[in-house]
Amino acid sequence: MKKMTILSWSSFVFSVIPIFIFIAMLGGRDFSEVMLFLPLVIAVTLALIGIMRENEKNIIPIMSLIVSIGIGAFIFLIIVVSGMGQPT
Repeated sequence: MKKMTILSWSSFVFSVIPIFIFIAMLGGRDFSEVMLFLPLVIAVTLALIGIMRENEKNIIPIMSLIVSIGIGAFIFLIIVVSGMGQPT
């Protein structure tokens, strides 16, 4: 019987955390890009593990994978365009 476990929900939570970190960065807080992209790497890893498990429903890990790739691409685009990645 397929069910949703804590693995699916934790991958979704890790894919949403960078939104709040990025908003805090825009507000003037000092975070590094590692702290911004590390939850996305964890979310993608957990989503892929959740997709490959046989007893796991795939809807939440697939949503998490799509959200984390989309958020990562958007944040990377903003950082590159604004020059925040420039060495000082």
